[in-house]
Amino acid sequence: MTHEIQKTNISPEGAEELYALYEKIKEADTLEQAQELIDKFVRRKRELETMTYQDLIQDLARERQRQQVSQRELAVSLQTKQPNLARMERGHQPPKIDTLQRYAEALGKRITWILEDA
Repeated sequence: MTHEIQKTNISPEGAEELYALYEKIKEADTLEQAQELIDKFVRRKRELETMTYQDLIQDLARERQRQQVSQRELAVSLQTKQPNLARMERGHQPPKIDTLQRYAEALGKRITWILEDA
């Protein structure tokens, strides 16, 4: 059985920013102004919810630690060397998509991708 790792949390600063936009929407003088602010709100919310590679790597590393799997054990499973895995987890070595997918699979997880209109 696989479980997804999802990131939907917005930072407190991001939440404050969205709340400020919400307040501006309520105070809009015209329908056009309100619609522009709503569009800006939706775009910004999507940006704040978007997971970066580094977010994903950090989530995978936390899951590895939660499962008490060492970097060395995981490196063997991924057919790489432990120092390479350590560099990737620290953000010093950008990973390939297939490496991230194999990392997740080695932990019994999967990464899902969503292609959305901008």
